Amino acid sequence: MINGRVFDWESIKVILPFGAPLEVTNISYDSESPSENVHGAGRAPRGYGRGNLVQNASMDLPAPAFLALSTYASANGGMFNIPAFNISVGYANDDQIPQVDTLPSCTITKVETSASQGDTEVNMKKITLMVHDPISFNGQSVL
Repeated sequence: MINGRVFDWESIKVILPFGAPLEVTNISYDSESPSENVHGAGRAPRGYGRGNLVQNASMDLPAPAFLALSTYASANGGMFNIPAFNISVGYANDDQIPQVDTLPSCTITKVETSASQGDTEVNMKKITLMVHDPISFNGQSVL
């Protein structure tokens, strides 16, 4: 028995600071809190220590979306000088409660382009982001 529609790509909307939803063909983000065993005398660890929070994100944009982003960037000091901005990733179906992940204080660190024989669409851009504050997954901060 099918219980209902699950979240799918169609239900994802990405909002950037200049207002309208940004068309992306892929978005990826992660949050990592490394830990390491701390040893003293003997072979067994006596505890553990935690490292710094590490967060990264990237998104792939088709040419029209990249043009909108680069137009915004040119009016705000260039792609790598855009002031830190938040990204909201919302996904919801009509009969379900909306879910929203927030990537706060993002800055662009890399812009990539690739094309290869057989591509049906060229001019895709991959934007790599540094996420400076803790990501919130559906309202719950990772810290």
